Amino acid sequence: MKASVYWNYAIDFWAEYIHEISEYKFLPLDDWLKFKFRRMPQIGKRDRLVYGNILYVAARFHSSCQSLGDLSSEESLRVSLFLQRKNFEALQKYLVSDSYLYDDFRGFLNDFSSYEAKFKIEDDFILSGFPEEYKDYLLERKLISQWTDEDTNKFMLMQCLRPPLWVRYQGRSFLWGESRVPIQKSPHYQEGFIEVQDFASQGIGSKVKAKNGQKVWDSCAGAGGKSLQISQSMNNTGTIFASDIRSRALEELRVRAARAHSDNIMCLPWNGEDLPLDKGSMDWVLADVPCTGSGTWRRNPDAKIRMFQTQSELQGIQSKLLRLSSLAVKNKGSLVYGTCSFFKWENEDVVNQFLEENPDFTLQSMEMLGCPYKNSDTMFVAVLKRDKV
Repeated sequence: MKASVYWNYAIDFWAEYIHEISEYKFLPLDDWLKFKFRRMPQIGKRDRLVYGNILYVAARFHSSCQSLGDLSSEESLRVSLFLQRKNFEALQKYLVSDSYLYDDFRGFLNDFSSYEAKFKIEDDFILSGFPEEYKDYLLERKLISQWTDEDTNKFMLMQCLRPPLWVRYQGRSFLWGESRVPIQKSPHYQEGFIEVQDFASQGIGSKVKAKNGQKVWDSCAGAGGKSLQISQSMNNTGTIFASDIRSRALEELRVRAARAHSDNIMCLPWNGEDLPLDKGSMDWVLADVPCTGSGTWRRNPDAKIRMFQTQSELQGIQSKLLRLSSLAVKNKGSLVYGTCSFFKWENEDVVNQFLEENPDFTLQSMEMLGCPYKNSDTMFVAVLKRDKV
């Protein structure tokens, strides 16, 4: 397919997605693309990859384009691709050999010096695609986590870079290089020895130090990456109850658990209301709660333009799920709270409020994981212990 045809399709796709997301803010870009491509069978696999890459770059720099004025869909795509390439040299010192960048789209990039002259793009937030409305949240994180100026600059620049694929094999983290065989076709994956799980996510799961034979509740399990990790660390003994409000996620977990031979995982639907387990019956409880996903903007840049819940609404949900999850923790048991966010208000603030309201729990540790120290997502984890009832 000619570059001009690619380009025209991409412009139409981006304009359509932005229009639809204004009405359906919960619509993830990957789901939208899958739906779109199913209705366009004439577009082949390679072409879909090209369109996906272009639109993900556009999502990454959407806030930057908005700050530059009322740009057309074509101008937004061109400026986004220009910013992606402009950051290439700045990113080099942060890359490791197994990392990869998006295609630099040389076929679409002509002379963009006119864009730089027109808009005088010098602001770090515009250059990195980091939404300036979240600047205060970033400065809060810098202060609390004692990031240096270099750490903070690296964090911002890394927002221009999709993180590599991390996998877990025999309890250890590895990068799955782009040049290797696709992971789904690897016999190690098909036989259940390898699981796809981001480095920071593995860091949360590793905080659940359950012993063989103990009981664990993963109250917001999703597709169960951490449940599988915990199962492996327990040598497939004891019982792990994995809950989620989404039946599809639990179905996926059942498939993954069967492939990984994790026979000690029991899927237990939970709507976030009545406790599905006996109170005080669990040695460990993991509450990896719904959040803004700000720590996964590198992987899901469209999440920056899909934040449809207010801070008070989301914080209320997080506090409620943490409180209800804590009811299942037995005396001397442990509670792990996690999010895939770097925002203080859904991390330290939620934990500190919980501790004020629940004096029977004490804080053991609290930290950020992943980027900027690792080429991965950015996540938060806190470990609490119930030392009296």
